[in-house]
Amino acid sequence: MARRMMQVPACVAHLKKGEEVPGIVPLTLGDRFWDLCLEHAERFGAHFEELFSLDGEDAEEEEEEGEDEEEEEQEERPAVVITGNVDGYTAPEIRSAVERMGYTIAGHADANTAFVIVGKRPASHKIKEAREHETPVINAQESGVLKAMISAGELKPNGEMPAVKGKLTAADVREGE
Repeated sequence: MARRMMQVPACVAHLKKGEEVPGIVPLTLGDRFWDLCLEHAERFGAHFEELFSLDGEDAEEEEEEGEDEEEEEQEERPAVVITGNVDGYTAPEIRSAVERMGYTIAGHADANTAFVIVGKRPASHKIKEAREHETPVINAQESGVLKAMISAGELKPNGEMPAVKGKLTAADVREGE
């Protein structure tokens, strides 16, 4: 059985110090992208909170108030199904980006699914489920569509479910001969 090795990116802040620490938190600003460790992600997050604070409130007070709200919101977060390849993202990157926007990732579409993100070569069974439940669609087959939505901070269904051919099996190929 062959093993598949996955390369984990290094934290760019640690690389500048000559250290190699896994960068497991992606930071995206417009077209720019950095991989950070948890320590640096928290530091940059605190900088952003301070930078974007409108009335200079203490960030710790906001954090404490937000913790209770966050627990409630996590229970009610809408589910999203992602299927296919989306240009500019690896599977973990797109999952992380969508989760940071307040959604949970589901494996299958059902009546409670908020929408389906459809990339190139989507799984036909997920498309079928989404059609059955009349789930709204973000068609991310065109390059840059999803990246623009994520950069704008809002994911909105943008059209019809694209036509999808099922994957050919060996039996399909034999029948065609």
